[in-house]
Amino acid sequence: MMHSVIVLILLCKNTGPVHNLGMRMTIRIPVFVVLILLTSAPSAFCFDRFLDQQLYSACESGSTFLIKVLLLVGADANAKHPTEGVTPLMGAAGAGQVEAVKLLLEKNADPKAAGRNGDTALTAGYHHLAIVKMLVEKGADINAQPVVNQKKAMTALMSASMDGDKDVVAYLLEHGADPAIKTGSEKTAIDMAEMRHLPEISK
Repeated sequence: MMHSVIVLILLCKNTGPVHNLGMRMTIRIPVFVVLILLTSAPSAFCFDRFLDQQLYSACESGSTFLIKVLLLVGADANAKHPTEGVTPLMGAAGAGQVEAVKLLLEKNADPKAAGRNGDTALTAGYHHLAIVKMLVEKGADINAQPVVNQKKAMTALMSASMDGDKDVVAYLLEHGADPAIKTGSEKTAIDMAEMRHLPEISK
């Protein structure tokens, strides 16, 4: 926590390029960004949590510049939201923020992390093929299955089948997604594809 405060103070005094603090590229930090971070935090004792909360918001909105700044000054790429239990990666994936997902994965965000109901970045971002590919390539659990109200919910394959997303379904099946997994109501991805009248998926 103190490291984060010290870095911010130094940035206030020096708005030139910041080198070698975990970034692969040089970033120029505007004074206004630093001042907002400093003046918005309720107290130094909850400063790290404040950074993490700002990171969730930046990931959902896709502000890659702000994500870089927040990670630079100490935000945790794997921090879980205090009430929802989701990680920044889940938020970015669910919002379809491709560049934010890419950046978080480069900063070692865990693609296997699960929220309180077992949601993962893959089950959240199943509707974006580019995001699905990045997550699977980084080792996401392709058959992760959330549990809602004590009942098994939909895997990424089930959700993509329900949406009729042929490209995502094909990719997931090619990389080991199990079409025989059932929900709490005994439905499979094949059943969902048939309900959507998509025989080319249900074959």
